Amino acid sequence: MRRHCVVALALLVAGVVALGASGAQKDPLALVLARADVPGAKLTETARGPAAIEQGLRRMGIRARVARYAYVEVPSSSPHEITVTGVVIAVGGSGDARRTFTFLKRESLSRARAKALPRFGDEQLATYIVDAGGDVLARRNTIVWALSVRAAGAKELSWAQARPEIVRYAAKQTRRVGAG
Repeated sequence: MRRHCVVALALLVAGVVALGASGAQKDPLALVLARADVPGAKLTETARGPAAIEQGLRRMGIRARVARYAYVEVPSSSPHEITVTGVVIAVGGSGDARRTFTFLKRESLSRARAKALPRFGDEQLATYIVDAGGDVLARRNTIVWALSVRAAGAKELSWAQARPEIVRYAAKQTRRVGAG
């Protein structure tokens, strides 16, 4: 009898711990690309926000934590340097993450053409803005992230030049996000 009580208590504690861990939001600031992910680049920003994204999602009934980053003077395989910027959004559940992804996807498609890339998440969208650069938006479980690659300065960046850079940094972002 005593053994059954101990086993039942252990299972109850394990269930409560697992339930608490599954509903906890990850810290998006811990998931942004780090200096080691972008060697030779100059980090200009890692910060919480932008608040506009959090507020917009809150109006949709989604509680989110957001972090952003920006690297400039990034050495690349294209003829000139690039900038790599991104946003990581952590929400409480995969349903909210799907809604967040769908909202951002609709916004992205309103201004760019969809392109194909290797898979980086449960859902994703890659886009290209003619001569400006490319973006990837991805969702993995409860994390939604976006990454942009642009030519530094007033230079142009073709899809053929942007694609390998997007793939390189999106793969690193995917590793940082992990299982989401």
